[in-house]
This record gives sequence, structure tokens and C-alpha cells, in this order.
Amino acid sequence: MQRINTPDGAFHAGDDSTGALGTIVTSAYMQEEVVGVVEGAGMELDPADNGQLLKALVKIIKMQEVVSSYSIAALPTQNVGPILVTEVAEIWTWSASAHFTGYRSQLCGDPLFSARATPLIQHLDAVGGSVSMAAYPGLWGWAQDQGLVVTAANWVAGTHTFVDNGNSTFRLPDLRNQFFRATGTNADTANARAIGSGQAHGIAKHQHEIWATGKYSNTVVGSGGGVAPYAQGTLTGYSTGDGSAQGLLTETRPTNTAYAARIHI
Repeated sequence: MQRINTPDGAFHAGDDSTGALGTIVTSAYMQEEVVGVVEGAGMELDPADNGQLLKALVKIIKMQEVVSSYSIAALPTQNVGPILVTEVAEIWTWSASAHFTGYRSQLCGDPLFSARATPLIQHLDAVGGSVSMAAYPGLWGWAQDQGLVVTAANWVAGTHTFVDNGNSTFRLPDLRNQFFRATGTNADTANARAIGSGQAHGIAKHQHEIWATGKYSNTVVGSGGGVAPYAQGTLTGYSTGDGSAQGLLTETRPTNTAYAARIHI
């Protein structure tokens, strides 16, 4: 851009009493600059639209709006809108509740199964270990917000529950050896279990038949001429009821793939 072509480089109004003319706005100063703004916004010039310059400026401003980046170790302490957390490459948002106020992932608290040998920085192993409340305040607040904190006596492996250890640490769920069951609705009832609750294994009701090998015949036994059954072969067989005696494994399970149990911070 260039200054207007006047001795002092400024605009001047005309003066009728002296006959001085006002500053003439030249095409070199004005037209190309304005056209450059409109076209720079990716818009085509429209002679019938006298508001294109404003529209172009608004569009350019919106194009320049970007999410601010922060380190996970130096998150803002007040709401500045969605932020990009560089180490985890995630957009985190501001949360405010009775148990936590600050930035955390919208996936905070969600369980996941991972094929990675070691967890990413935004994941924790869900194997029942304990972590610092100060290090993971967002996750601890989330657990309380969701009503998933139980006493140590009521904590059970396989449930999505947490425990306040009483020493500024909290215990994580142990989700190993678990299958996900959406909604938790039992097939034999209409009742959905509470989210995060566990369920023991079970074997569906079934029946095994009794089988036998051998042959039988009736023959006369004794001088009295009485007739009694007499086994001519060997009787063998079994009845197992629920089938527990017939399994070769210690668990009932479908075909499955092993993953590491983790939880999002």
C-alpha cells in the first residue's frame, strides 16, 4: 500500500473560501487495495453489491480464527474457548462442575481397548492401579460427576468404578478379562444394569441326555420259577445336569482377541 499523493501524505478537505480542492483519491491508492481485499477473500467482484468489502473482511477474519495450542502441563486456568492440547493432538473444552473446573478431553473417562504395548499420554492402564488426584484432576472429577466412586470394600474388578484411597490418590477400574456389553440388558430379563456395573459369568440353562450301552433279558431264576431281570451286558452312562463336568476349560467364552484395557484421562 502507498500513502496518498499529497505533500504531507494525508487527506485534506476542500476549502470553498480559498478555492482549495479536497484531496483526490486516486485509483492507485484506493481501487487496487480494496479489490485486493475482496479477491483475497476468494470472492469475485460484484458491481451490484456495495457490501463486498465488509463481507470480505468478515470472511478473512473468520479464516484467521484458529484454536490456540497449549501444553498439557500448562493448560489455561480460565475459559478461553476450545484449545488444542499439543502432546495429545486433541481438542479439549472447558468443564465446570461441583467436582472439577478446568480443561479436559470430551472423551475423559471413556474405556477403550488398545493394541499398543504402552499407553499413550492421554491413556491410563485400567488394571486397578492408583494415580494422583493432582496429576489427573479431570478424570477424578469426572468419576465423581458420574457417580462412579465407591468405597474400597465395594470396589470390584470388572466394574467401571473408582475409589478414593484417602491419601490424595484414587484407584482406577480393572477392566482386564472383560467383554463390553452395550446397555447391559440381560437376555432373560428386561432390566438394564447401571452403566459401569459388572456381571459374573454364567452358563445358559441346558440339558444332557443319559446314554447307555449293554443288553438286557428276562430269565428264570431259582427253583420257584420266578421271573427277574438279569443283565447280560454292562450298563454305562452319565447325567451331568448343567454340563459342568463335561467342559475341558475353566471358563465359558466366545472367540476373542486380546487387547490392553485402558481409560481416557
